[in-house]
Amino acid sequence: MGDGTHQWLLILVATLFNLLFEYSCRGSDTLSTNPLLFPTLFALYFSLFTLVEDLIVRFRLRDYHFLIMAFFYGTIYEFFARGSALSGTGFLGIDWVTLVFANIVMWASVQGILTFYLATRVFPRGPHTPLLGERGWIIALIVNFSALALIHAGNQIPPPGITPMLVLVAILIVTGIIFRSQANKTKWRSAYVPFRKSTILDLLCLFTIVIFLFSIWMPVHGTANPYSALNNVTAWRISMVWACVVAVVLFIYRVLKGEPIPV
Repeated sequence: MGDGTHQWLLILVATLFNLLFEYSCRGSDTLSTNPLLFPTLFALYFSLFTLVEDLIVRFRLRDYHFLIMAFFYGTIYEFFARGSALSGTGFLGIDWVTLVFANIVMWASVQGILTFYLATRVFPRGPHTPLLGERGWIIALIVNFSALALIHAGNQIPPPGITPMLVLVAILIVTGIIFRSQANKTKWRSAYVPFRKSTILDLLCLFTIVIFLFSIWMPVHGTANPYSALNNVTAWRISMVWACVVAVVLFIYRVLKGEPIPV
């Protein structure tokens, strides 16, 4: 199997794992009540992780880069797809607690570091060349933002006001500058670092998959998001509690290990 094929399979695993996370919050009934959501989410995650995989290989990114990327893309998603950041009552019209929680616990931890540990564990990444060229980046961005626009329209999220939009732009500019400065550092990019498996992280991935599968089949008891009637509040609570566990375990593992978590 060629290296390029390996990378696409890695991206597929990352995509499927995040679809599992999505539906662990929404419940299995969403598959029948909103059948168009699945292909839309698949397009969103597959295009997103194609871009992330290209960045990982191109800049030899480490685990902490995911925190920067999470605040960049996660903020966009929480503004326009989930609408969770737009409480209208917080400072500058932003629900900062929800936004920070979503970016650190969900996007950086579960949908970033754990996702790419699992995907690379299943399909180990060799010393590949970057996956995309300029045309590939344009196509992936078009697919991603088209899917984002469809989700935004489907959830009927009101457009952000002027102040929240200025906050969004400021966050994107700051995180973009930080990512650029960090990714351009060359001290860790001189040699290929092989993937190192971890029994603790393997078990964390296994338990995460089992719990997400369990959450999918929870009965519907109300909604967890005012902008989406698709979220199952019972399943959502289970998945969010476990996402916190994942974030804590990853943090403790990182501190005790004293080296980057392999992604």
